[in-house]
Amino acid sequence: MLAVGLYNGAVVIYNVIRKGNIVILDSMDSVAKHLGPVWSVRWLERERGTDERGEVLVSTSADGRVVQWTIRKGFESLVLMKVKRVDKKRGHAAKKDTSRKTESARISQFAPTTSFDFHPNDGNSYLIGTEEGIIHRCSCSYNEQTLDSYGGHGGPIYSVKWHPKVQYVFLSCSEDWTIQIWHEKHPNAVVVLQSGQRPIKHVEWSPYNSTIFVAITDVSIDVWDVTASM
Repeated sequence: MLAVGLYNGAVVIYNVIRKGNIVILDSMDSVAKHLGPVWSVRWLERERGTDERGEVLVSTSADGRVVQWTIRKGFESLVLMKVKRVDKKRGHAAKKDTSRKTESARISQFAPTTSFDFHPNDGNSYLIGTEEGIIHRCSCSYNEQTLDSYGGHGGPIYSVKWHPKVQYVFLSCSEDWTIQIWHEKHPNAVVVLQSGQRPIKHVEWSPYNSTIFVAITDVSIDVWDVTASM
């Protein structure tokens, strides 16, 4: 099964074994269909009930919502989070504008979500990167309130990654040319790295060495060792 997020807000599923360009499932008719471009999708194994585990699909979009999709008798959906815009001057979620009632106004109340990553040891905890340059730590138990927010990037966040082995530590990269390493308990980045003047499009921790990660730009793949860089 191959999941694809589209610019029109749809999530579609292909079975790559089948011949031909045939979509076997899509979210076009779902009440939870995204209202903006879908920037990231990922298959995850999550608990469906008390004793049942199964594979689900999670997507994030420019409409500010994080949606979980389950393939059972069709495409079932569950909104995990509605990420509100942050008032950077005051450091809290922006107040809802009730004076405008158009669809574009409803979308503008939420921060476009660009990336996400679930905690490797806690299936209910996950991070969200936004177009505002803010990272939010969220829980599946709350769909309208974030647990923590981390502001340090000066542009959209393209990737955010929990460390696979070191608890509380995560990594992010942005349009602002920087890579930042964070600790869950601190609001500011612990380490800020920059090697050039290009947006960093993706970062990934090494699964074998806890101090090494890779960063990708439009023109290069850079391997970093935190112990050497610091």
